[in-house]
Amino acid sequence: MTSARFVLVNARRERGLTQAQAAKLIGVSKRTIERLEGGETGRPTTLRRVLDFYGLRLRIADLWPEALLAPEEEDEPEGVAA
Repeated sequence: MTSARFVLVNARRERGLTQAQAAKLIGVSKRTIERLEGGETGRPTTLRRVLDFYGLRLRIADLWPEALLAPEEEDEPEGVAA
């Protein structure tokens, strides 16, 4: 699985940009770029903006599979055997 860090850092470096330069061009904070490149999830609209800037067409689940939550198992009421 390709990590968000790898994809985003490489896209930025291929364009010869620092995090600060990329942030300014995209219209987000440098801290936002740091967080996304560090593998943190952000707001979907912000992530889409960054991906669009780099010309990437990836599903968020491809970048952050841990962001997909498995359905929670329902607990049986106490005293009820499964």
